[in-house]
Amino acid sequence: MNIDTKELGQFKAFIWDFYAQNRRDFPWRNTQDPYAIVVSEIMLQQTQTHRVCDKYLAFIDRFPDFQTLAASSLYDILSAWH
Repeated sequence: MNIDTKELGQFKAFIWDFYAQNRRDFPWRNTQDPYAIVVSEIMLQQTQTHRVCDKYLAFIDRFPDFQTLAASSLYDILSAWH
């Protein structure tokens, strides 16, 4: 397959322009924290975005890092997850 670099550049520009005009602001887009990103990815795989927005910050607040999450009981984690 031969990829035309000019067309590829135009496609990338189109996608970035669309994103710039239509992006939705989510808390997980404003972090570089790997843990927070992992939590958001797992939550987003399991339910709809608007539902994740409601739970994400509360979950991160309660379990702020891998160590806290690992030290917590399954009951506490599942209670916060639901």
